[in-house]
Amino acid sequence: SDILVSGWGRSPKDAEAFLRRSLATDRLVVLLDGLDEVPADRQEAVLEAVYRFTQDRNPQLPTARARVIVTCRRQNFVALRERWINVIKDGVYTLAPLRDSEIYAYLQKLSTRFRDPEHGPEAFLHAVRASGSLDLHRTPLVLAMSVGLYAQKTTFEIPSEIAELYGQMITEMLERQAFKKDPGTSLLRYTVADKVRLLREFAAGNAQGREGFGERFGEFSLAMLSRHAKDLASRLDAVDDPVAFVREIVDRSGLIAPVGDGMCVFAHRSIQEYLVAEELRQFAPNGAQILLDHAADPAWRQVVLFYTGTDRQSQSAVDDFLLRLAEDDLPLAGHCLAGAKATNPVARTILHRIADEVRAQHAVCLHLSAMLGATRSPRMAVRELAVFLVRDVLSEIIGQPDVFEVLGGDLDGVARVIQALAETDAAHVAELVPKIVSAVPDDPSLVAPLWLCLAVPGLADQPGAARIVERLLTLVMAPEGLAELETQQPISSAFATAELRRAVYPFRKGHPLHSNLVTLLCWAQHLRAIPMPPNRFFEASLADRSAFARVEEDRNRTQLAMLHWPARIVSATGAAAALLAAVAVCLRWNDLARPPGWLTLWWMLLPLVAVPVAFFTATAWAERRPEQSLASQYLRGGSAPGSGRSGNLVAEALARVVPGSGAQLLFLVTTVVYAVATLPLNAVSPAGYALTAAAANAVFGWLPFIRVFDRGVRYYLYRPNPFSDMYDDGRSRPWLDPDASHSSSRPVLAENRPE
Repeated sequence: SDILVSGWGRSPKDAEAFLRRSLATDRLVVLLDGLDEVPADRQEAVLEAVYRFTQDRNPQLPTARARVIVTCRRQNFVALRERWINVIKDGVYTLAPLRDSEIYAYLQKLSTRFRDPEHGPEAFLHAVRASGSLDLHRTPLVLAMSVGLYAQKTTFEIPSEIAELYGQMITEMLERQAFKKDPGTSLLRYTVADKVRLLREFAAGNAQGREGFGERFGEFSLAMLSRHAKDLASRLDAVDDPVAFVREIVDRSGLIAPVGDGMCVFAHRSIQEYLVAEELRQFAPNGAQILLDHAADPAWRQVVLFYTGTDRQSQSAVDDFLLRLAEDDLPLAGHCLAGAKATNPVARTILHRIADEVRAQHAVCLHLSAMLGATRSPRMAVRELAVFLVRDVLSEIIGQPDVFEVLGGDLDGVARVIQALAETDAAHVAELVPKIVSAVPDDPSLVAPLWLCLAVPGLADQPGAARIVERLLTLVMAPEGLAELETQQPISSAFATAELRRAVYPFRKGHPLHSNLVTLLCWAQHLRAIPMPPNRFFEASLADRSAFARVEEDRNRTQLAMLHWPARIVSATGAAAALLAAVAVCLRWNDLARPPGWLTLWWMLLPLVAVPVAFFTATAWAERRPEQSLASQYLRGGSAPGSGRSGNLVAEALARVVPGSGAQLLFLVTTVVYAVATLPLNAVSPAGYALTAAAANAVFGWLPFIRVFDRGVRYYLYRPNPFSDMYDDGRSRPWLDPDASHSSSRPVLAENRPE
């Protein structure tokens, strides 16, 4: 009623039909966003409602067939997981930060918003990297805010502190309808300073209230905000009408969003958290104590980070706060070092305590993550100490067989470990990085930190450098990994000469010779690094350099043939002819009623059963691996109806209209058509009938399923170069075709990291 009728504008009847159809075809995904914003007194009711929804198998609307995704911020999930996980858990995932290639793709889509063509997405991304705030911009909200702030400017002065970025964003939002170039057209009556003060004090007051961040953990009434404005009006600079003052903030800034029934919320929770931190830091006489009293509450974690992550606070105040915080929450104090400008002694005390916890293997992931956060400190001495301690503790635990599990099974955390190591000397990078990545599954998020390792001076002279290059080569064989590589800053190497670049990459229509891919191939040639298993590109370069150099030229003279479409045409033609013949046979039901008509049904079973069994058995024997056999693939929907790869057009058509395994079952039923169509032959020769029916069933029904008729299988009628098939190798094609490296999209769920 709310989403499909009111929101989508459909009638209740159409909405219910759409919902029923989506459930029946297993295409319904329900996203329940913001579990942490549900008030405590409503948690049980919401949990019960979600449970009923996920367990309801009513045939009219079987919502149990829907996929339900419940989202929650990480720090709040710790407090809520025990209540929810045992009820609805099917898997727990952590949303991955944006990769460099995804940030760049986002900026490219918004390229028209940049005012100066010479200061477009590339210049903006370079400015973000130079500011040291790239990690901040991996959060979609921060990236969107930053683009909104700076896209219209001719120069990009990106702040390195998240608190400063939020401050600029809030000011910009409050001024966005002031029309500074033509003040006479301004739609605003009240000053930004008065608005910020109201929002700051109101947010802090609500956060300290009985329910936490607002009456309903995020919501507050417009009447409450108006009452606060009336109480504050006498202390503001120029507010004559508190109600109009509040209305202007709500209507013109976009910082506060109405949610119905007179209730409002801040546009994003982090805006409220920033305002609370600013009020406690600047104006509350006992703000530090108030924050320490709430530091154990996960809901206040980001407020603590905002509070310490600014240079507008004295070092002595920061030092005192962090030392007191470390007594209650040592990892949080370590995370604060990423933005706080603490003095060296205080930072040293906190970091050494964290290192001791890691060595004792007490919550290794939690404490190591805090140390890694400190490697991004704005103070060089703190960064160097954090990097040294990370390297030191890793040297002690790196030899364990379950390194990935010890590191918390967090790919993003591992990437930060490698990035921290890349800031040390070449010897430690070459020694530790290969050991870490050897225990980690392939993932595009590893490309950026591994590429950063290659920029470490002297790395090429270290024995372990080749293993880093080999892992990078394996990662960039996938389009996502290659796209990530090409967004990294270029690395200059003395050995990567123009001659070497042309030798390792003799392709004129591929990637540019100055690309990062070609640079990586130069590293591979220099270090004699070979990925295992190699792709066809590497096999060719190792086997015959002269043939490798001629692949692009010889490919133009190569003659190819594919049996996929001929098989689909034959299968469709045979199925259509058999259907017409079967209809004709069935219309003569009187003949079928007399012997040898229906009494010969057992003959029909022979081709129907024998042919599939024979195909399943033969392919299983040929493959010698049951999981790769036709039977296994058919039952899983692999090289069978619905796969989109087989040569059977009928099976493909069935898969488009019948969901899931129903297409396979229906296809088995349609094989009856071949037995019925050839049934008149039974009167002439029962044996001939059985053979003909079996042959028709095999040729038109099952033969198109074998691999020789798959879409990706090609046959070379003439091949002057034995390595022409390099272009057909999925692990080589992205290296040869720049378009192939950008053709993949990132599924939201498939790329999420198991927590």
